Amino acid sequence: MQEQLKWYLHTWWTIIVRPIYFYTRLKGEDWREKALTFFLINSWILGIVASLVVFVVQYVPIGSTLVERVSGFKFILILPVLLTLALVFFLITVLILVGVFAFAFFILFYGVGYLLH
Repeated sequence: MQEQLKWYLHTWWTIIVRPIYFYTRLKGEDWREKALTFFLINSWILGIVASLVVFVVQYVPIGSTLVERVSGFKFILILPVLLTLALVFFLITVLILVGVFAFAFFILFYGVGYLLH
């Protein structure tokens, strides 16, 4: 896990800081190996970050209206249900957005590759 994280951060840093260096030092390899892994990791990270933004901007204000007049011991009783509900909505949003980002990026990169070649 740490080796994968180290590889990802090194590749990301190379692409962001020195994109020309990245392409000149790029090894000839199958696209389904490290390039696809890097692409999917980026899709997951972007999907999780976007889901956090959606959760804070949309779900928290909507969910706060559910517990508007609940206080004290009643709130402690419903807290496990609220946490489970929030986690489920967050996970649904993450899975949807990761799929959308992966699909959209794949189509966009395919189009760019088609135009360039």
